[in-house]
Amino acid sequence: MHSLGLTAGQAYGMPMDNTTAFSPERGIPNGMCTVEHTQDVFLVEKSGQTLHSVRNVSLGRDKHKITSSHSVRNASNCKHYTIHNVLIGLAIILMITTPVLAQRTITLEEAVAMAIENSPRLKSANISIEFARAGKGASWELGHTSLDYSWGQLNGIISNDRQLSIVQPIGSVITPFYKNALIDRQVATGQHYRDIVKKEITAEVTRAWTDYLYTRSLVQMYGELNSFAEQLHRAGELRFLAGDVTLLERSMTATQAATMRSRVFQASEEHRIAAARLQWACFSDTPVVPADSSLTHIPAGICDGQLGETYSAYYNSRVDEMQAEVSVERSRFFPELSAGYLRQNILPDKGLNAWTVGIAAPLFFASQKSRVKQAKLNADIARYEAQNNIRELNIRLETLKADLRRYAETVAFYQTSALTEADALIKAATLQLEHHDTDISQFIQSMNNALEIKRAYVEALYLYHVAAIEYELYQ
Repeated sequence: MHSLGLTAGQAYGMPMDNTTAFSPERGIPNGMCTVEHTQDVFLVEKSGQTLHSVRNVSLGRDKHKITSSHSVRNASNCKHYTIHNVLIGLAIILMITTPVLAQRTITLEEAVAMAIENSPRLKSANISIEFARAGKGASWELGHTSLDYSWGQLNGIISNDRQLSIVQPIGSVITPFYKNALIDRQVATGQHYRDIVKKEITAEVTRAWTDYLYTRSLVQMYGELNSFAEQLHRAGELRFLAGDVTLLERSMTATQAATMRSRVFQASEEHRIAAARLQWACFSDTPVVPADSSLTHIPAGICDGQLGETYSAYYNSRVDEMQAEVSVERSRFFPELSAGYLRQNILPDKGLNAWTVGIAAPLFFASQKSRVKQAKLNADIARYEAQNNIRELNIRLETLKADLRRYAETVAFYQTSALTEADALIKAATLQLEHHDTDISQFIQSMNNALEIKRAYVEALYLYHVAAIEYELYQ
């Protein structure tokens, strides 16, 4: 049993003042307080009445009783501050619970469906398809109808002749067919692009979902260790005041507690950003919360195939579209047709009718040849780009397969042995500290090693999920 002259505030790590120590034998004057440290609980008493109890880690089998001469505020002040603290606590509870009530818990399938329904990119892709289909109404390029009326000396010496002519250019009879083929290719390209957009939206939501669960796991892990570190820090302060530990060990507990507080803050900020990103990815007006509680290892189906049909079909459709453009430009070499109607008066004859059919052929082909050449070059560019893009995505798929196998092996290692060893390390270090078989520096080192193992496991599981999401995107 040890007896020290400390105030109640000093028992929680506050500075000492110049007061007189009272031993247990002399009793506790009115207004005094005692702090008893048992194996697991600190009890602060005022004249036999318990005021506070603080749960703490066990530091040994010895008990420390600390008496103080610091006066406690009178009962009226205690009542005033108690009411004040209650009001503050209620305000904090309302501030915390109000946003939670507005949250919506959803599954991953519901999140993906919500994003697909509200995505502006997908709506734009659908409009692009309708825009391409609308081009079929303009495939036949009929020119403006020409209406001419003439009078005067047209066909004889009499200057009272009248003539009305109507001419309608028909254009090429071949070009519209090639234009319709081009429009069909544009519609197909738009449909393949819409499928890609759906897959990308699904990947974005799944990635935001994974980020949310990953950051929440970090917050939970660091939060538990932060609580433990705070308890260790308070115990270190008391043991230092009792003379059981050195100033270096006391500083190490304070540093460990500060480090954990910093990690909790950083993880909380990352989690807040991940929650905002998930809400943005789902295009939700209110915050959404995943129904899943944590990341789980779901093996990804790795196949030996090449790039998925969606991406390869899109790039090949782009090539077909450019090739259809070449056919349209080539069709413009063919003659264009026109038809007309003629009605005239050639005095003394009146009401003479006639029909006309015309053909227009280009005499100079230089400009049209240039347009055909440009279309061919565009088709070549699209072909080479498609080959390069497909090749790059196939290489990326092979890299993702290797990453998935590597991360799967790492996750299996942690699940089968490393996590169990980390838990055993924490348990052994705690028992040794309780029985004074180790010092604080070794205990902190053991806790940090166990923390690193758990953090590395969560990160490996997160990287596995990220690789699986990207792999499914390109499949």
